[in-house]
Amino acid sequence: MNTKSLVYAVLSLIAIHGAVSSADDPDYPDAASNPMSSLMLAGDSFPDDKHQIDHAKLPRVPGEHSVVSDVREDRGVNQHNYLVNHQGKYLVMWSDGPELEDRVGQRVKFAISDDAVHWGEPRFLTPIPPHSGPNSPYYNTRSEKGFRYIARGFWQRDGELYALVALDEAAGFFGPSLELRAFRFDVENESWQDSGVIADNAINNFPPKRIPSGEWMMSRRPFNYASAGVDFLIGGNKSMTDWETFPVLGTNSQLRAEEPLWWQLPDGNLAALFRDNAHSKFLYRAFSTDNGRTWSKPVKTNFPDATSKLYGFQLGDGRYVLISNSNPRARDPLTIAISDDGLVFDKLGYLAGGRQVDYPHAIEHDGNLLVAFASGKRTVEVLKIELSALDQLEMPKTVQSDSPLPAVAAAKPAAHADWIDLGDEGDEFYLAANFRVPEQGQTFDLSLATSGGDERVTIGIAADGVLSAGLYQKTTFGPTLEQGESLSMLVRIISHAKQADELFVKIGPAGEIPSQPTSLSDWTLVNRQGSSRANLARIHVAAEKDSLESTRVRIGSTASDLVDAKPIKFSVVSPKPPVAMPDLSMADPVTNPTSGLMLRLAKTGTDPNGIDFGQLPRLPAQHAIISDVRNQGGNWVHQHAYVARHDGRYWAMWSDGPGKRFEHLTPEQHRNVVPHHDQAGTRVSYATSLDGVTWRKPADLTGPPRIEGFGWIARGMWVRNGELLALASHYRAPGYPGKGLSLEAFCWNETDGHWEPQGTVLDDTLNNFPPKRLPSGEFMMTRRDHQRRVSVMIGGVKSFDHWRTLPLASYGKAGQPEEPYWYVLPDQKSIVGLIRDNARSGRLLRTFSTDNGQSWSPIVGTNFPDATSKFFVLRTSRGYYALVSNANPRKRDPLTLAISRDGLVFTDLFYLIGGRHIDYPHLIEHDGSLLVAFSGAKQTMEVLKISLDEIDSRISAP
Repeated sequence: MNTKSLVYAVLSLIAIHGAVSSADDPDYPDAASNPMSSLMLAGDSFPDDKHQIDHAKLPRVPGEHSVVSDVREDRGVNQHNYLVNHQGKYLVMWSDGPELEDRVGQRVKFAISDDAVHWGEPRFLTPIPPHSGPNSPYYNTRSEKGFRYIARGFWQRDGELYALVALDEAAGFFGPSLELRAFRFDVENESWQDSGVIADNAINNFPPKRIPSGEWMMSRRPFNYASAGVDFLIGGNKSMTDWETFPVLGTNSQLRAEEPLWWQLPDGNLAALFRDNAHSKFLYRAFSTDNGRTWSKPVKTNFPDATSKLYGFQLGDGRYVLISNSNPRARDPLTIAISDDGLVFDKLGYLAGGRQVDYPHAIEHDGNLLVAFASGKRTVEVLKIELSALDQLEMPKTVQSDSPLPAVAAAKPAAHADWIDLGDEGDEFYLAANFRVPEQGQTFDLSLATSGGDERVTIGIAADGVLSAGLYQKTTFGPTLEQGESLSMLVRIISHAKQADELFVKIGPAGEIPSQPTSLSDWTLVNRQGSSRANLARIHVAAEKDSLESTRVRIGSTASDLVDAKPIKFSVVSPKPPVAMPDLSMADPVTNPTSGLMLRLAKTGTDPNGIDFGQLPRLPAQHAIISDVRNQGGNWVHQHAYVARHDGRYWAMWSDGPGKRFEHLTPEQHRNVVPHHDQAGTRVSYATSLDGVTWRKPADLTGPPRIEGFGWIARGMWVRNGELLALASHYRAPGYPGKGLSLEAFCWNETDGHWEPQGTVLDDTLNNFPPKRLPSGEFMMTRRDHQRRVSVMIGGVKSFDHWRTLPLASYGKAGQPEEPYWYVLPDQKSIVGLIRDNARSGRLLRTFSTDNGQSWSPIVGTNFPDATSKFFVLRTSRGYYALVSNANPRKRDPLTLAISRDGLVFTDLFYLIGGRHIDYPHLIEHDGSLLVAFSGAKQTMEVLKISLDEIDSRISAP
């Protein structure tokens, strides 16, 4: 035994006899005499409020890093990592599934290494779950008709190695068929044989370990653990199926216990740690003095936690390590805490971070600590750390944050009136309602709101009968319902802690609750995009009186609860003002300006709901990224893309400034998630290119904002009288509404090679695109003022700052028009005005002018789908019109190109680029090509160069 091991052995003996110095502290925990102590993290380095730890100040723990498996490119799932060393080989196992965690078809994989640094190819450990392979209709869904395997750890028993896995239905957490199975490792063939079920209705957290009695023990959650609580299974000696169940008293009534961990203390008693799904953001602890048969009431400790899985154990030298996400605000970083007695930890080190890192497991072997973890639930990674590195871990004088960190939300009370928390993992909520589809021009909205009235989930019917499902700022659109018809609906909500929530809607005939579909495709409408962290407690209904009279609402925790549920009261709120949705007869600026016909495709006709955006024909293009700040983790933004052609060069400009990341997202997740934008300090940048594909390094265009708290927004490039002007609006941040708004011009000085301020184009103005010539010869561009009111500005001939403004439409009530744009029809007299609808109808709005923008026809909704996103239209030299937009109403993905020969009806729709968030397009034509500029997740500036000949060869005949 080395000196250090001897020291820790002596300390352990002293602790058993109760003669440690901690005996002088009456708050010091003890399994027998002080189980109610909350003390778990102590030391001079730590602030009194452990939620004020600056994790960036923690000392780094060095180690060798390896990636065992990476499925980011395949959009797969890797998580639930476990390690073991068996007969000289290191093995790691994990859950491997499609797209999102624990869906139908998920299996378990493993890999082998000689040194825990270089790993062999991942291989499947389990077979395909029953009837749940890639060819199953339930694959990659949440369905009680499909199954999944979940990795549960390695168990070395009687010289054999077993891999434990859970199998159950994949609808929620967990299914009624839940069982814990074992697979035995064949060392010679490096393969696994199914040894059958070892515990029914059980999923463990970590594999069994020996307790002082010589028995094995592991934690257990039954399929209904959310109401039944957490148990421990003790036994395993006579056979792998020999277990007794002992509940952890208080876990269901005192906290929402999840993913328990336990270890043996130096005195032979047991300590168990629990993450708290009521989100206190601290770990809970309980003790057992009788080998796990009974447990003290779990107590909230002062050890911070991100509500994440944790792992710890006692090292061979006597010390304890606890690996967890101790930052209460994010699963970043992964940390290691060290304790001499397993009760109080006095050191905290930084293992890995700068991204979401979670699901740790660890082992000790051959002088090293091996830590397995997942990153973003997409990779399996391992750290190999020499134990001597833990000896050298020195805490700084303080790890308290230099400035106060924002308070972490307080834990929810054990009993409350809320129906569901959209921040919990796997909780479900059901709603049934009878309703009447409103008449044309009227709307219907049924919303679930917080106790304070904040609406987070909305099932809506637009003025044209289109069904929508809104889930916290994300809306999907479905079929058009027959107006005036009486119907019923079934609504299912599944909440998630770290990913988008799920909203399902099934519409059926009146008088009966629609049966719950077993297949994802059988739901009328699905929304898996919105993510909220709110407790829902109220129902709001917004409708006209005749629709309200027929509305009945019932709620329940399961679909079967709805059958006998009595209707509940709901709050009546004011319906949205109607938006005119006319017929789909042929539009004409003079004779039929109120037509809504704007789309007629060969395959789907005039119904936009039939479009499969993933199956749209592709247009080949050259692709270039001008600037990319995705590696800044949401802390920087690129948006408002514009391109121009001047003086033999292509020019691009965009808004370039600080972002504000979502704290619950990792930097890696932020690569395709839009940060908060339009922040103070935003500038405008530009770049140039000779061919539109190879671009020079970006440079500053505007310089810093002129006033503290303001920013610049790129507004496009305007070639006027041979000069190139760059337009930018100066605005009070964040967001452009507010006093102080102005549109400014900068002129390119070719001689000196820089931009020079030219002055104000128009005060109180944010244009959408730069000016174009009207048939009259004047310039015109659309305008929004600091109150979001929409108008047009005409002039710009006498000087760049000579304009008169005319109304296009009043903002706000009727249709909520936003980001308008216009173009001239082939008759060179009539003008089309297109507008995005911020009332989220999922359709573009349209208006006409026949007098050079002096007056406009009523704004109507069209049948052209739109993601409530910016768009642009260009009439090409070939005579047809090209509309670049996010035509998928469900999300800003993909970017599409629509073609119209007359500027009224678009007959071809192409897929340009997608698979991620894409928006802010602009379009120019030059030398036989279209150049499309756009932004990716508001963090890149990109362009596509598309040959007009390619478009010509693919568009339908006139």
